[in-house]
Amino acid sequence: MTTRSPFEQNSPKPTQQIADALKGELVSVFQAEIEPLRGVTTEVAYEAAMNDPTILHDCFRLFRSRPELFSGHVVDASRQPVVRDDATLSCGRTLGEAVTLIVQASARRYFRRKLGATKRVKLVPKHRPGLLARMSRALGLSAPPPPTFRKVVGAGDRLFGMIREHLRFDWQAGLIPHYAPLAPEMVAQLGPRLLDIREPSELRALASREERAGLAEGRPPLLLDKAQRLIKPSGDTLDSDLLYKVCSQMDLARLFPDRDAGKLRRAIAQVAGTAPEALAHIMPVLGGDLRLFVSFFFVAYVTLGEDEYRSVFGIGGATQWMVKRYADRLAQLGGLPPPAFEDIRAVFGEILAPKTNNT
Repeated sequence: MTTRSPFEQNSPKPTQQIADALKGELVSVFQAEIEPLRGVTTEVAYEAAMNDPTILHDCFRLFRSRPELFSGHVVDASRQPVVRDDATLSCGRTLGEAVTLIVQASARRYFRRKLGATKRVKLVPKHRPGLLARMSRALGLSAPPPPTFRKVVGAGDRLFGMIREHLRFDWQAGLIPHYAPLAPEMVAQLGPRLLDIREPSELRALASREERAGLAEGRPPLLLDKAQRLIKPSGDTLDSDLLYKVCSQMDLARLFPDRDAGKLRRAIAQVAGTAPEALAHIMPVLGGDLRLFVSFFFVAYVTLGEDEYRSVFGIGGATQWMVKRYADRLAQLGGLPPPAFEDIRAVFGEILAPKTNNT
């Protein structure tokens, strides 16, 4: 990072490395740009950033959006600015490794504060000493046995131990408060797929009592199941009740001005009426991913408008050649959209936008 960077290979503790970095030359940059860090000491600024995931998120966002502010501080061995996560800093660690250490340290603090830290609990002797033993101790002729302790793992440390390997990126800083309600068993089952969930509303859904019960019964979380789950058992149309649940879990009300609930319900009714042929065209090219599948049709509804949506995708009015064209455009992406909803929306919006040529 800088010549006084903490990420030197002989530094013993990652937490101390992080503290040294944030209290060093970098902190002055953050204090000049981030309001909650202004007018306080470097120690206070460090504690604020590490204890508040929102502030930490703002710090990362500043670094990513304005790297020129850090060009003299975040450098490699040749004193050249480092902006790529796989680039090696002057201390020998990569930028990505530094980011990971910071995110993990902040998460551990938050989980311990909200859920409880590991403690050493003094055990009460199972048997009361006899009369002679008590008299001997009272007269100073013998010493009591040393106390025994038992380590009680706090809920915060238990969750952190389970999720730690999946806390790797700066965009996760703002999600730390939303990771806290997750059951460790849910985290264990999700594994790396946890990185596919980048929306607070979706993390809240994963932490719900209903999803926990489903996990105990061996059912995958709704949002991480296959899109086929939305198809009615009796046919090939969408289950409107399940569709409504997915919309709630994904917070798709944000697609409508003022989060209009009435417009969302109307959209659900129209999307539930999507022609089976359209569903069959779109589902495979999205890899059967439920979140992408639902997002595509709702972005289509918002982008095209209700009348155009019905004429292209609706039962009795589906324009098959147009549906196939959209499916072909999706297939030409070369990969699925990134998991964040705004990225998904942008990619699908481009797919659905009118083309000036015959593509």
